Amino acid sequence: MTMVHKVHIAHWTRLNFALLYVFEVLARLFQLLHDTNSSLKFSEDIIQRIAEYLFEKYPTVPYAQALKNNHKAQKFLQEHNKNIISQIETISTGANLDVKVGETVYLLFHKEVCNSPQEKELYLAAQNKLNKVILLPNAALSTIIASKVCALLDREASTFFFKSTVDLCILDQSTYMPIFSVALDSSWHDLERN
Repeated sequence: MTMVHKVHIAHWTRLNFALLYVFEVLARLFQLLHDTNSSLKFSEDIIQRIAEYLFEKYPTVPYAQALKNNHKAQKFLQEHNKNIISQIETISTGANLDVKVGETVYLLFHKEVCNSPQEKELYLAAQNKLNKVILLPNAALSTIIASKVCALLDREASTFFFKSTVDLCILDQSTYMPIFSVALDSSWHDLERN
């Protein structure tokens, strides 16, 4: 690196620090101008110029709110308000549906595959003991039994067939055909309608 390059780098570094310092000073002035306890007063024109400079460097709501006649700032506020409303609606919908809201404020509908600690324990035990098989937790009956069976069932049994699951289905690794299925006992099975 030549001496000229070093001088240019040093100059740009000092200039960047100076601009950062100017920004910090103007940001603090802006805060003081909007503090009801502050006795600092500037003309409206100066306040607008400070807000414009700060908004151009770092667009935020307080700077945009001070720029009532600035199209760019007002557009920024409109977008910001739309985003806030969208986030509120998403969070409200998530609460109503009892689903989680992710960090980026999107609804997360995924859940654990196992519906209870017992199902998870069964799956993990099977995974630990059984080799050369595929384990399918919470398999719908319609996934492991052909729906042609409904031709032999009445309407109520067909509805049950399409709504029911087994807690664990063991599949042959080479044919993907069910070998064995397990449905854990629960108090749900004891209900008369089930």
